[in-house]
Amino acid sequence: MRLIIVSNRLPVTVVNQGGIFSFRRSVGGVTSGLSSYLKSKIEGKEIEYIWVGWPGIFVKDELKENLTETLLKDYNCYPIYLSEVEIEGFYSGFCNKVIWPLFHDFPEKAVIDPSLWDYYVNVNQLFSNVVKTISSEDDIIWVHDYHLMLLPKLLRQDLFNIQIGFFLHIPFPSIVMFSLLNIKWQMDLLKGILGADIVGFHTSDYTKNFEGCLRTVLNIESKSNNTLCFEERVSKIDCFPMGIDFKNFSERAKGKYNIKKTRALQNTFNGNKLILSVDRLDYTKGILNRLSAFELFLERYPAWYYKVNMLLVIAPSRIEVESYSVLKSEIDSFVININAKFGSKEWTPIIYHYKQFSSTDLITLYTACDVAILTPLKDGMNLIAKEYIACRNDYTGTLILSERAGASKELSEAIIVDPDQSEELINALFEALTSISLEQIKKIKNMQYRLQRNDVFSWANEFLLGLKEANSMANSLFKNV
Repeated sequence: MRLIIVSNRLPVTVVNQGGIFSFRRSVGGVTSGLSSYLKSKIEGKEIEYIWVGWPGIFVKDELKENLTETLLKDYNCYPIYLSEVEIEGFYSGFCNKVIWPLFHDFPEKAVIDPSLWDYYVNVNQLFSNVVKTISSEDDIIWVHDYHLMLLPKLLRQDLFNIQIGFFLHIPFPSIVMFSLLNIKWQMDLLKGILGADIVGFHTSDYTKNFEGCLRTVLNIESKSNNTLCFEERVSKIDCFPMGIDFKNFSERAKGKYNIKKTRALQNTFNGNKLILSVDRLDYTKGILNRLSAFELFLERYPAWYYKVNMLLVIAPSRIEVESYSVLKSEIDSFVININAKFGSKEWTPIIYHYKQFSSTDLITLYTACDVAILTPLKDGMNLIAKEYIACRNDYTGTLILSERAGASKELSEAIIVDPDQSEELINALFEALTSISLEQIKKIKNMQYRLQRNDVFSWANEFLLGLKEANSMANSLFKNV
């Protein structure tokens, strides 16, 4: 039995340097978490798998065969090749100009263009064709995220009995947002997802939103055991909060190499309190809100001049989309203005890095910074919050976390804030910088205990066990019809 992971991107990104391909690890908590799981063993046996997805670049036809061989042999990856037009219409287009803003409650940023839907349909069909050619009835197919919501049904049409699971890593919207889509798109997306035996979400709120859309759009009601019947199939809908590789982060954080780097970084700031803000570039992350709150904090509490620094780390993302390039300019201006307003030759309030940090460097930031402030306006989970807590081996550190991040449901001991309320953010910063108590140590221990129990391995195992049971139930009921 083999596990086939299907996602928009492969866990490795291909780089073409003068006709020579090189490979680097793809970024992102989902990729990192799944990769850790696939390297683990179940009952002493290695997991047999293949990962299907786009390699991150356009590849000419004459180079595809050799690249496919290399990816299969060295990385267990099977590439889906997209044309430049498909990349623009599918990924930059429907996925990130339609689905992403609507599912994160930003309808004003959505571009409802019918031509983009056609690209979405065609690329999902392309994925289906490839997966069908490499799979057998004994395989388990696990489809991930909003790029491939049509895929489960497309696969089910020819692989009726095979185990198919679908997991959405972003929020599922309320019917108010979902209904802004064309009614045919609404129906096709819901039907597409229901091709899976089990559908997973990070939180119960997203699960309820999905069920609400099913009732309104398809007139389907889920039963008390979270199952529903549709088109001769039974699907199970459930909540599976994704975890991290807690042990990996914790052990690397207390390693000698990281301790040395942590001390060196702290010495650079002469013992100042350090506030960490780390995200990829995205309007859903609430970056401008927290910068504004930090500015107001400094205005209100001048005693903190020269005693605190914010380390602002932003990973480049989707810069080809206009709204992202505009956001980048706004952030740059905000940082310049704050540093000019409060800074001096001896003190720069915000240390700004616009680049992708390695996991090793991120762990150093997690262990060096006294406070982490993560205030997304809407977020499926936010694994960075969990990584920060996992790295606090001395049980110090304070997490300020948005109530709209999925992780807030598990990390309730953090300082939970409404990211739109600047007063809450200012007060949270003051509390985080001034409170040192046994109570705070207890909070960190409680969160670590929870994250250790509900790590990425238990998440994946629980989902796949649920998939097996749901598929068995679906096939049994179908045979009895």
